[in-house]
Amino acid sequence: MAHSINQNAAWLVDLTENLLSMTKVDDQNFKVKREPELIADIFEAALNHLSPLAEADQLITELAETDLIAHTNGRLIVQVIVNIINNAIKYSPAGSVIKMAAAKTDQQQILVTIYNNGPQIPDKDQVFKLFYRGQNSDTGRKGLGIGLALCQAIILACGGKIGVENVNPVGVRFWFTLPEWEEK
Repeated sequence: MAHSINQNAAWLVDLTENLLSMTKVDDQNFKVKREPELIADIFEAALNHLSPLAEADQLITELAETDLIAHTNGRLIVQVIVNIINNAIKYSPAGSVIKMAAAKTDQQQILVTIYNNGPQIPDKDQVFKLFYRGQNSDTGRKGLGIGLALCQAIILACGGKIGVENVNPVGVRFWFTLPEWEEK
């Protein structure tokens, strides 16, 4: 019983945070304050804010370099990572592997990937649309289809790109880029 109450409370907190953030992002005057942010710190903060259900999964973090610094808003990127990982938890069976990685690209960007070995997304072109909800009704978990639309809005406002791809034979990889910090 207590676990169910905790799950429902966590869901309500996530929902409220996403709704509040979406109203800010939807505002035409939404400006993102960007500064140098250490990716390792962003990953650590995101891991500390995950759903209690994350304990049933195997979370792996891989950094190509420990000193990756993005020119971004760390708090908002933490929210992006938490939303993506919580979705992976929601749509994957307990005990799944979720892997978060980051590396520099040749285009002065940092590429962040979040992989899970859960079911593939049949309509991945729709996944970032506001109010889109996945087809996996087996989990019994609820959502309003706000989280990934919010992720896309945040990443675009931070000067990056975001996408998703199915991985063969099983799994899904979400990815996004952030501008690399350049000292002036």
